[in-house]
Amino acid sequence: MCGLSHQERQTQETVGGSSIINAFARYIEEHEPPPPDPLLDEAREVIARCQEAMGMANAAKAARLGKCDTQMSMRITLAALRRGIELGRQEH
Repeated sequence: MCGLSHQERQTQETVGGSSIINAFARYIEEHEPPPPDPLLDEAREVIARCQEAMGMANAAKAARLGKCDTQMSMRITLAALRRGIELGRQEH
């Protein structure tokens, strides 16, 4: 436990050994939606803007609501965003 203060170590040991806290954490994990993925949100927005530019307001709304997340266009958009991030990191 290098780098942790006495209070941080004590808290970590207490929390780590608490069956009530562990059970509560498991409950939350099983019943709460996963945290939002900012890249997925961005991909939804990219697709929605393209659809709006084509006059497809209902499709844009569906994209923003996540109703198109399993479509090929979403997979392509996510792949392009990830590649763009990768390329951006290589330049620096």
